[in-house]
Amino acid sequence: MTRIGLISDTHGFLDDTVLDHFKDCDEVWHAGDWGDGIVERFKSFKSFSGVYGNIDGQKIRSQFPEQLVFMCEEVKVMMRHIGGYPPKYNPETKKELLIHKPQLFISGHSHILKIMFDDKLGCLHMNPGAAGKHTKLLRPAEKARSTRNQRSTRRAELRNLIRAQLRHRTRELAQRARGNLAMGQDRACVVHGVSPCRASGGPSDHRMTRSGARQACPGVRRPGEMVLAGVGERTRRS
Repeated sequence: MTRIGLISDTHGFLDDTVLDHFKDCDEVWHAGDWGDGIVERFKSFKSFSGVYGNIDGQKIRSQFPEQLVFMCEEVKVMMRHIGGYPPKYNPETKKELLIHKPQLFISGHSHILKIMFDDKLGCLHMNPGAAGKHTKLLRPAEKARSTRNQRSTRRAELRNLIRAQLRHRTRELAQRARGNLAMGQDRACVVHGVSPCRASGGPSDHRMTRSGARQACPGVRRPGEMVLAGVGERTRRS
């Protein structure tokens, strides 16, 4: 059985513990984005193969292809740096997978360790993640998007804070208004109190409204009755 050491996205950095981990491997496969100095270190270590990645310069691209398709112990292997994963392959990779029908598809680029089986293609997908120092290298456009997203998040947080403060202030004003209204109603009851009614046909009793106008007490009153001026309910004088 052939023992394989699978690695990707070293970006010019290779920790000595990786070589120690691969010491019992028969071969090393690199899925691209080597960086400077990595090829030389593997030359003095083990038999290795690989593909170039999007950060690799002409020197590495002259030594390694964009895609490899080969057999290893009766398993058909396809390797390329940028490929995606099941079922979200990029268009070029999907076309190559349908042409070559590998049993094992290896890619890198995402810096995310992933092992998935594609039931539709009958193919195992492996991405070893990133072995370099950087877990995520952003291109200028990606950096700009990241900065815009951070600014948008801060603006959204500020808007939410302002809205919360406005809601709190609105509740305070509404409670204060209700309190003032209740106090005004209490004062009206105290001012009007209970007014004795005159005999039917005599002069009418009056009370003050909130606007200051005089208003006659409603209803037909009989002798001996009293009217609660603020409410208009009749009671029998004791």
